[in-house]
Amino acid sequence: MVSEQAVQLTFLPWTAKGKKNRSEERLQSALRHQHTALAGHRRHRERKKNLHDKTNSESAVSSSNSPGQGSDVCTDASWSITRSAPPATSSRFSYDLERFPSPVTVIGTNLFGSFHIRGDIKLSKEFQSVLHDALTHQWPAFALGTNQNAVMKVREAAFTTAISSPHTLFAIIYAGACYRSYFRNATSADHLLQLQAKQQALAYLREAVQQADGTPTDEMLMTIALLAIHGSVQPLKRPRFTAPLYRDNEFYSNVKFDQTHLRALRTLVGQRGGLVQLELHGLSNIISMIDTFQSLMCLSRPQFESLYSMSALSESMQETWDDVTWTRFTNQKDGFQFLDDYEDGFRLRRIICQTRVLVETYWLCLRDPRKAPDFMVAVHTRRSLQHAALRIDHPTECLFEAARLATIIFLAELGWTLPVVGGFQDKATELLFRVLEECGLQQYWQTHSDFLVWATVMGGLAAHQTDRLRDFAKVLRDSSTPVTKDSWLHVKSLSLQFLPFEFDLTGHCHAFWNEACELLSNEPLTRAAPDETAMP
Repeated sequence: MVSEQAVQLTFLPWTAKGKKNRSEERLQSALRHQHTALAGHRRHRERKKNLHDKTNSESAVSSSNSPGQGSDVCTDASWSITRSAPPATSSRFSYDLERFPSPVTVIGTNLFGSFHIRGDIKLSKEFQSVLHDALTHQWPAFALGTNQNAVMKVREAAFTTAISSPHTLFAIIYAGACYRSYFRNATSADHLLQLQAKQQALAYLREAVQQADGTPTDEMLMTIALLAIHGSVQPLKRPRFTAPLYRDNEFYSNVKFDQTHLRALRTLVGQRGGLVQLELHGLSNIISMIDTFQSLMCLSRPQFESLYSMSALSESMQETWDDVTWTRFTNQKDGFQFLDDYEDGFRLRRIICQTRVLVETYWLCLRDPRKAPDFMVAVHTRRSLQHAALRIDHPTECLFEAARLATIIFLAELGWTLPVVGGFQDKATELLFRVLEECGLQQYWQTHSDFLVWATVMGGLAAHQTDRLRDFAKVLRDSSTPVTKDSWLHVKSLSLQFLPFEFDLTGHCHAFWNEACELLSNEPLTRAAPDETAMP
């Protein structure tokens, strides 16, 4: 009882006496309610764990014997899936996740022998091979969790849909052909196979549209979604990752979306009433991923509402926290209080606060991997945070925009939740550099120097190996912090007030700082000459 009381006192954030503005009070109140609720979760955790251990195997068997039905949103099944923690594989936190048995071994060894959709459809051995590989290696990226039950449900849903829908069948084969060609030296035969599968998918899709009553089916939306996100593979860089989910993310970051199919997909989903009206297992999750990812690539507003609550996802991660993590979290300084001066400042501060929850969960996983939540909880959390940050903007408020854009970059570059390796950085650095220049014109370096140093380093991080890195280095001319290599530890320390330069970000941020120091080392001499010749 004594230890429990101490834990409760540690969890409750201390609030000093004195006047606080309304936004600060709301944020503190929300945190108190959250901590109190989570304390209740922890008190009942052992009791629930015993019940869960007793029924887990039974529920896994029963669910694997029946097809997944209903929406992915707000169902007990989806939440139980996302809260299943993967086993630790090493002392260092690792997500080189195991791939589970293929649909062939689960559904039956004679799968393709009985695979007859219509009398005029026959699959060649090559098409069968691509279909098998797609469901085995590619489809886990669309699952709601990383555990076997979650992966098998999304595979079974795809396979069942392919049996009943020829256009979805060939769309899956086309997606698999694109995926396979990216990870090996594609031949002309590979490109021909892609073309044939895509042509078949389009032909059967047109036939299905003509026979429909004007309302698109889930199967049609699945086909259009797959055609949209496999517009063209752009292997500008060879694959760098070996962990399956990282490979999946790298692949989709190098695929150019087909904008025609994407516009059609968004329009048709809107006609159906939104994502919550979709019944095919995993479909709403796939389309939500597409919508948010495409919006992230061009820094635009997502069309659909987020499938998941940021608060619920954050609480799901915090249920695994120990006392040390809570103490570290509650003792953090908040350098974003200036956001209270803006209309949506409270919303952005909540996003940043929950981003810190994501960071602290990662830190806990590095210390104790067995306490890690399911990897997909982190992925869904990051996507929900990105979605929320993309839906607010104040382009005329340069300081607010600098905070928003730098936070979006931080979320994208946080390696634990799958790094973005596509064209996102070009757009993000362009916009961030523009608002940082405006902050300089508005004399904000005199009042918000620490924040602007942090935001500039985030821009330099995203601009690494590009010409725009020089631009961010020059922004630091106005910094009150000396731009010297000896100042790095101070810069890293001040980042703790915002979002920290920790983990994999440390090396990249440090590299930018060193390069900025070298670029600016001769700046005083270069800039002195015009002053000498400008005498009256």
